Amino acid sequence: MYEFNETTSTDPEQAKTLTHEERVEVYKRSLAATGLSEDDPMTPEQKELVKQMYRTMVLGEPGPAKPQ
Repeated sequence: MYEFNETTSTDPEQAKTLTHEERVEVYKRSLAATGLSEDDPMTPEQKELVKQMYRTMVLGEPGPAKPQ
């Protein structure tokens, strides 16, 4: 089983070495850490957050631009 650590979540190069299953596991753990669940009702803002987390953590898409 893959062990999630802070380095993985902040190091894009290390994140690229994870399998799809490992990325899904990191996503699920991160989602649980926020207190959210895909099966529970969510506000529109929470739904958008969950979608963005999935796109960036599992699919590897770039996140939104950071404000300057």
